[in-house]
Amino acid sequence: MPAGTLVMVPPGAPHTFANPGDQPLVTEVMVRYATTAATEFE
Repeated sequence: MPAGTLVMVPPGAPHTFANPGDQPLVTEVMVRYATTAATEFE
């Protein structure tokens, strides 16, 4: 992916991040927490 690409991972989706190249990788990760407790969905 080119620099500056935004990647959105759907909630609950398994995922990993990797750097396939020889150059250093810099990432920024934003995590949004649920506003309702998960126990309310059981």
